[in-house]
Amino acid sequence: FVSKEFSYTEAHEILHQIDWDTWILEPGLTPVTLDFETQEFNDAVALASKYINGSVTEEDIKAYEGYFVTLKGIFLSQLLQSQASLTKEIITKIDSDLKISQELNDELLYLWFQIAIASGYDQSPYSAEKEFLKSIGRLKYIQPIYQILQTVSPDTAISFYHEICEMYHPIAQDFLEKALETSKCG
Repeated sequence: FVSKEFSYTEAHEILHQIDWDTWILEPGLTPVTLDFETQEFNDAVALASKYINGSVTEEDIKAYEGYFVTLKGIFLSQLLQSQASLTKEIITKIDSDLKISQELNDELLYLWFQIAIASGYDQSPYSAEKEFLKSIGRLKYIQPIYQILQTVSPDTAISFYHEICEMYHPIAQDFLEKALETSKCG
């Protein structure tokens, strides 16, 4: 790339600035720390803080509408990390403003359900969560939901599991049975 994009002299100069032995032969981390943080990332994190602090604006809501899935996930992950500061009222406002409970993307829903259950926003009979658990078998998505259900309503978690378990892969079944401390599927 460098030799195609630059003159021979410029390419030679650029390539000789790189310590190839350190980059290729030495163990450990690279000599340059890459920073993947962007303004959009910071905005998504800040939006979560604004909801928690009660300082969200209409501009913030409009900005969220333009977020792609990854940024929405960052926002929800930040909320999940700040779970101790979340109240049912905050989650109600978030859902009213952003309509997250109406999302169709599993990557967002599994985060949202954890937040909604923990805050008390979603309560028994947990219909939406149950439908989600029935619709997907990927452990990444279902395990955290069962875990939070186990904390809030152990009987519900076990009941859901035994109703749905036959559709899960045997590895997922084993994992969930141990996590929920329940009997084998079937």
